[in-house]
Amino acid sequence: MSQEDSDQKEISNLFHQDIDELSALLGQSDPGAEDTLYSFDAARQRGEEILSDLAASLRAKICKEWEYCERREAKSFDDDVTLATAVAGLIVKGIGSLPATVIATIMVKRGLDAFCECNCDR
Repeated sequence: MSQEDSDQKEISNLFHQDIDELSALLGQSDPGAEDTLYSFDAARQRGEEILSDLAASLRAKICKEWEYCERREAKSFDDDVTLATAVAGLIVKGIGSLPATVIATIMVKRGLDAFCECNCDR
Protein backbone atom coordinates (compact mmCIF):
# COMPACT_ATOMS: atom_id res chain seq x y z
CA MET A 1 0.00 0.00 0.00
CA SER A 2 1.40 3.40 -0.99
CA GLN A 3 1.66 6.32 1.46
CA GLU A 4 -1.12 8.11 -0.43
CA ASP A 5 -3.41 5.05 -0.14
CA SER A 6 -2.59 4.78 3.55
CA ASP A 7 -3.30 8.50 4.06
CA GLN A 8 -6.57 8.23 2.13
CA LYS A 9 -7.74 5.34 4.32
CA GLU A 10 -6.78 7.24 7.50
CA ILE A 11 -8.49 10.42 6.29
CA SER A 12 -11.62 8.47 5.39
CA ASN A 13 -11.72 7.28 9.02
CA LEU A 14 -10.96 10.77 10.36
CA PHE A 15 -13.95 12.21 8.47
CA HIS A 16 -16.22 10.31 10.88
CA GLN A 17 -15.01 12.51 13.74
CA ASP A 18 -16.22 16.04 14.39
CA ILE A 19 -13.91 19.04 14.32
CA ASP A 20 -13.65 19.24 18.12
CA GLU A 21 -12.49 15.62 18.26
CA LEU A 22 -10.00 16.23 15.46
CA SER A 23 -8.68 19.37 17.17
CA ALA A 24 -8.22 17.39 20.40
CA LEU A 25 -6.38 14.68 18.48
CA LEU A 26 -4.10 17.34 16.99
CA GLY A 27 -3.50 18.89 20.41
CA GLN A 28 -2.55 15.52 21.87
CA SER A 29 -0.05 14.96 19.07
CA ASP A 30 1.92 18.12 19.85
CA PRO A 31 5.55 16.94 19.86
CA GLY A 32 6.48 19.71 22.28
CA ALA A 33 4.15 18.32 24.91
CA GLU A 34 4.45 14.58 24.46
CA ASP A 35 4.63 13.97 28.22
CA THR A 36 1.60 16.15 28.97
CA LEU A 37 -1.77 14.60 29.73
CA TYR A 38 -4.51 16.90 28.42
CA SER A 39 -8.20 16.92 29.24
CA PHE A 40 -10.39 16.83 26.13
CA ASP A 41 -11.03 20.59 26.32
CA ALA A 42 -7.36 21.42 26.89
CA ALA A 43 -6.30 19.15 24.02
CA ARG A 44 -8.92 20.72 21.74
CA GLN A 45 -7.72 24.20 22.70
CA ARG A 46 -4.09 23.20 22.08
CA GLY A 47 -5.08 21.83 18.66
CA GLU A 48 -6.75 25.15 17.82
CA GLU A 49 -3.60 27.00 18.91
CA ILE A 50 -1.47 24.78 16.65
CA LEU A 51 -3.77 25.49 13.69
CA SER A 52 -3.68 29.20 14.43
CA ASP A 53 0.12 29.14 14.59
CA LEU A 54 0.29 27.30 11.26
CA ALA A 55 -2.41 29.33 9.47
CA ALA A 56 -0.11 31.76 7.62
CA SER A 57 2.25 29.05 6.35
CA LEU A 58 -0.66 26.76 5.40
CA ARG A 59 -2.37 29.60 3.55
CA ALA A 60 0.84 30.36 1.65
CA LYS A 61 1.35 26.70 0.73
CA ILE A 62 -2.24 25.72 -0.10
CA CYS A 63 -3.80 28.94 -1.35
CA LYS A 64 -0.90 30.68 -3.04
CA GLU A 65 1.72 28.09 -4.08
CA TRP A 66 -0.74 25.28 -4.85
CA GLU A 67 -3.36 27.76 -6.13
CA TYR A 68 -6.27 26.00 -4.45
CA CYS A 69 -8.91 28.44 -5.72
CA GLU A 70 -7.94 27.62 -9.31
CA ARG A 71 -7.77 23.87 -8.62
CA ARG A 72 -11.00 23.48 -6.65
CA GLU A 73 -13.07 22.72 -9.71
CA ALA A 74 -10.80 19.83 -10.77
CA LYS A 75 -12.80 16.64 -11.10
CA SER A 76 -10.27 14.69 -9.04
CA PHE A 77 -11.20 16.72 -5.95
CA ASP A 78 -14.96 16.28 -6.10
CA ASP A 79 -14.87 14.28 -2.89
CA ASP A 80 -13.51 15.61 0.36
CA VAL A 81 -11.36 12.58 1.19
CA THR A 82 -9.45 12.90 -2.10
CA LEU A 83 -9.00 16.64 -1.52
CA ALA A 84 -7.80 16.15 2.07
CA THR A 85 -5.37 13.45 0.91
CA ALA A 86 -3.89 15.84 -1.66
CA VAL A 87 -3.64 18.61 0.95
CA ALA A 88 -1.96 16.26 3.45
CA GLY A 89 0.66 15.33 0.85
CA LEU A 90 1.22 19.00 0.09
CA ILE A 91 1.70 20.20 3.68
CA VAL A 92 3.51 17.24 5.24
CA LYS A 93 7.00 18.69 4.79
CA GLY A 94 6.13 22.05 6.32
CA ILE A 95 4.57 20.97 9.62
CA GLY A 96 7.29 18.95 11.31
CA SER A 97 6.07 15.86 13.10
CA LEU A 98 2.46 17.02 13.40
CA PRO A 99 -0.09 14.73 11.70
CA ALA A 100 -0.72 16.11 8.20
CA THR A 101 -3.79 13.89 7.79
CA VAL A 102 -5.49 15.38 10.85
CA ILE A 103 -4.65 18.96 9.85
CA ALA A 104 -5.81 18.41 6.26
CA THR A 105 -9.06 16.79 7.42
CA ILE A 106 -9.84 19.69 9.76
CA MET A 107 -9.11 22.21 7.02
CA VAL A 108 -11.28 20.47 4.42
CA LYS A 109 -14.13 19.98 6.90
CA ARG A 110 -13.99 23.68 7.81
CA GLY A 111 -13.83 24.68 4.15
CA LEU A 112 -10.82 25.53 2.02
CA ASP A 113 -12.87 27.96 -0.08
CA ALA A 114 -13.32 30.19 2.99
CA PHE A 115 -9.76 29.57 4.25
CA CYS A 116 -8.30 30.64 0.90
CA GLU A 117 -10.93 33.35 0.41
CA CYS A 118 -11.97 32.00 -2.97
CA ASN A 119 -14.64 33.87 -4.87
CA CYS A 120 -16.99 31.07 -5.80
CA ASP A 121 -20.60 30.04 -6.12
CA ARG A 122 -20.10 26.53 -4.77
